[in-house]
Amino acid sequence: MVAVLAFSVVRTFSSPDPQVVIPPAVSPSSTPGPVAPSLPGPDQAPAPTNPPRLLPETPAAMSEADLRAGEDPTASDTNPQDERRAASYSEWFVLDYFTLDGTEQSESLQWWLPGINRPLDASARPLSYVEWVRTLWAEPVAEGRWRAVVALRRLVSADGAAYSRLPTQSVEVVVDLGAGMPTIVDLPRFIPLPEASPGQWWLGEELETPPTAVLRTAQEELLLARAGTVVGRPAVSRMGDVWRVEWAVADPAGISWPVSLWIGPDGVTIPAGG
Repeated sequence: MVAVLAFSVVRTFSSPDPQVVIPPAVSPSSTPGPVAPSLPGPDQAPAPTNPPRLLPETPAAMSEADLRAGEDPTASDTNPQDERRAASYSEWFVLDYFTLDGTEQSESLQWWLPGINRPLDASARPLSYVEWVRTLWAEPVAEGRWRAVVALRRLVSADGAAYSRLPTQSVEVVVDLGAGMPTIVDLPRFIPLPEASPGQWWLGEELETPPTAVLRTAQEELLLARAGTVVGRPAVSRMGDVWRVEWAVADPAGISWPVSLWIGPDGVTIPAGG
């Protein structure tokens, strides 16, 4: 009897397509208790079962940006061309307004804002040059009007002999595009400069002896870009199949500027971050 059972078990588990063995029905005992449901026979239709209850789907949560966009009636009517015009005229106005190069400035100010007079001390002759100006963003605020946030950096001098570079500042300019010709609504307003988020530094493994092909590619790229004279030794690191080369280049004044190049697995430079 034991041999027969062992043969049956071995045959069942060694079969490539094992079959489910249904044990014979056992008559219920007289002891009360839960009764297991019996399996239907080959010629017996399965007993009807109640369909599973489906829980109602929870709607996806809307972000605050989506809600605000739904409340803003101008969000879907924003014209990219108007946005560019507002940004361009705001930059132009900021450039003119903060430039004092010793020439008469009243004419340019009257062109932007008629009736505006900026008194200056003629004996001091202060100078102000806008080194660069850039619109950070522009947004519609009313019918035909746009609010532009413009960043700028200036060089100033009290006597024209020594100049100081001021920290980067930002101003708010409102432009009216509804009258046909873009019109500056009022004088600029200084606002806090938006904070910048520091980027994530490279976390690769630094190598003491980088491959020659990687260094050759980095040198060729710096030469092609006319970055300057390559000085010092590079710092090369690797993460997976991407290489990062940090090298210093010197400009005509002799100032060294560390720069980085990312080289992909095919030996071609790629943007930082991959």
